[in-house]
Amino acid sequence: MFLAIASLYFVGLPLYEGTGVLCRTSGGAQSFGYQEVGGTNKYFYTVIEANKDPKNSPTFIVLPGGPGLSAMGLTLTGMEPCLLNENGTLQDSMYSWTKFANGIWVDAPGTTGFSQGKVENTMEEWVDNLFILVSGVLKKYPTINHKVYLVAISFDASTAGMLAAKISRSKAAIDLRGIFMMSGLTGPTDIYLGCLMKARKEGLVLYDVRVAPGAKNLEKMFKYKTGNPTVQKAMGVSKKWVGLDRQVLDSLTRFGAYNTTASITEALDAGLRILVVHGDADYITNAEGGLFWMSRLAGRFSYGKQLNAAPEQPLKVGDEMIGTARMAKFSNNAKFGYVKVKDSGHMLLRNRPRGMKVLANKFMSFAE
Repeated sequence: MFLAIASLYFVGLPLYEGTGVLCRTSGGAQSFGYQEVGGTNKYFYTVIEANKDPKNSPTFIVLPGGPGLSAMGLTLTGMEPCLLNENGTLQDSMYSWTKFANGIWVDAPGTTGFSQGKVENTMEEWVDNLFILVSGVLKKYPTINHKVYLVAISFDASTAGMLAAKISRSKAAIDLRGIFMMSGLTGPTDIYLGCLMKARKEGLVLYDVRVAPGAKNLEKMFKYKTGNPTVQKAMGVSKKWVGLDRQVLDSLTRFGAYNTTASITEALDAGLRILVVHGDADYITNAEGGLFWMSRLAGRFSYGKQLNAAPEQPLKVGDEMIGTARMAKFSNNAKFGYVKVKDSGHMLLRNRPRGMKVLANKFMSFAE
């Protein structure tokens, strides 16, 4: 429902010379593993350290949306060290986020990607399991438990908000600093019902209103023949991988109607930094709706009112103007920001890969 990019298939990665199982050009160490959660499940994760100075670099944790979308797809098609070409070859990515940060990619919930177990019944159970995973992975890799950010895409903006609130309440030994949301959904989908009906009636593409049906390029089938025994052994997996687990999607997509904005307020009250990014051509999680729910938030401070009062500034990457931004700051060190990216749809990492890399780097490095 929320990310049509989910038709990626990891079906056999070539093993290159060098230290990287997934990407030979990556300067950072690559690790893979399972974390037992909830008694019956094992979540699969990938850790790729920053190319340089991982101990002093920020760390991002990727929650890719869906629900049921495997984060593994984004290790080679999103903010990855390498890009997967249509012919199945890999090339170094100039847009890699691991050039400035450590990355953790998570397959969750349930049987998503390489993860194993049962599909959770509720969002709360899912978030509890994510909390166990994040705690366990950062305990196993303590040197990257530094300036940690949740990177949430589409549906998982709600998941990230709830997880951030839980981490803040628990006083866990996690150096969580904030959430970077792209095309996020955190409020009830009821407000979009009329928009969706109108868009379908007019034949618009919900993920990108600039193009006609059939002209979009959202479901590139990277049939990456996985199953390579050497690579599967190196990654510690033996399961057939699919990009989107339909059982997970069908079971949990109803929680898209959850209003999780209270968890964002709780995260801001705890002094976290929240940046919400939307494309101006996205319809299903549109920029106007994003600013609407943000403007209503209030907790220890009037977050929404102060955000609305903040001046809108042009956002440039080099000499290119890619959108507009506004940011509100608060005395508890919280920051609440909104970015509207021009000429972009739902898939911000594809539409503006350079812009998203630069924006994430500034946000995680505390640059203004």
